[in-house]
Amino acid sequence: MRNSSDRHNGPGGRRVPRAGSASRTFPLGVAAFVGVLLLVLALAPRGVLAPALLVLGFSGAFAVPIAHRLRDLGQTLTRTPRYTVVIGAGERARTVLSIIEKVAAGHPARRRLPVVVTQGDQPDWLTDGTARERSLSFLRQVDPREISEVVVAVDDRRRQLPLELLVSLRVSGVRVVDALDFIERHAKKIPPQYARPADLVFCNGFVRTSTWFLAKRVLDIVVSLLLLVLLAPVIAVVAFLVWVESGRPVLFYQERVGLGGRTFQIIKFRSMVQNAEEGRGPCMAVVGDPRTTRVGRFLRRFRLDELPQLINILRGDMSFVGPRPERPVFVRRFERSVPWYNLRHSVRPGLTGWAQVQNGYSSDEQETAEKLSYDLYYLKHASLWLDLWVILRTVLVVVSGNGAR
Repeated sequence: MRNSSDRHNGPGGRRVPRAGSASRTFPLGVAAFVGVLLLVLALAPRGVLAPALLVLGFSGAFAVPIAHRLRDLGQTLTRTPRYTVVIGAGERARTVLSIIEKVAAGHPARRRLPVVVTQGDQPDWLTDGTARERSLSFLRQVDPREISEVVVAVDDRRRQLPLELLVSLRVSGVRVVDALDFIERHAKKIPPQYARPADLVFCNGFVRTSTWFLAKRVLDIVVSLLLLVLLAPVIAVVAFLVWVESGRPVLFYQERVGLGGRTFQIIKFRSMVQNAEEGRGPCMAVVGDPRTTRVGRFLRRFRLDELPQLINILRGDMSFVGPRPERPVFVRRFERSVPWYNLRHSVRPGLTGWAQVQNGYSSDEQETAEKLSYDLYYLKHASLWLDLWVILRTVLVVVSGNGAR
């Protein structure tokens, strides 16, 4: 026995227009036809009355279906999609749902009601009421014009997907995307834990021509030379302040991993006490790090301790924009625990980067994976325009003093 929601479904469960909609339009068409007929009889001259009635008769035969089609066209053009459908019940679906909520909060006009199709699973994170939980029958019953997008966010791809239903929605004009594509488009990042080899091999992006490398290198040399000349007084004052507070050495050298996994010595103004790692070994900086000096806290807040890295850029160890270089001891650790971590060594490390302006610094493995997601986005979409945008964002971060550690 079919329920009321399936009463007007066609083959395959797809909803079709109701037959009664034409009958509701018919009285309006008849009334309009009679009104035009009376107007012609009253105003038409005798000599043209018969041809006018003949033309009116033919046009009246098509008046009702034309009016019905025009009404349907108007509804199609003005109908606003109501739903964003997420298929899945695991962490991918949860990540997609959080991004949908962020997009809706920042752009109320783009708000869509999230519908999570769980395929029988019961996720415990759907208890806050931010989305509706539905079964696959929802996709068979809903009008495709009311769906803005279907995001396939299943954690286990070996599980059977409703492929025929997804194909039917796709050819009906509904956008059907993978969770990784959705996250990349809206959050401007590529989470490494969700990226399969095929996602990286067969995607568009990661294109770097010899012209791009040459233009990027020329830009690095010209801008670093210009900044070294313009900022020479600032560099001298910073060096003097470091020397007055904690003596020499003023500069700090540390081994980092760069292009192709090769190591180099990064140069910074010393912002911590001398022998900061003595007795505790290598460790990542944290917010309010007690090893930082008073002058060092000021330098880190406005990124002034990074100024000597302009020399690294001139040498070719670094670029202005790219993934931030990490120490070998941490690189070896993260390459074992964070998927695709070694890909960040396919370009020169940067004085700043997309990850820095989007996510700031990292102090543990989880934050490193989040930071890598932005590095992967930069590697895929690298261009001079993106570099200029990152530099502009960096200037705003430096002026505001946010995100320092």
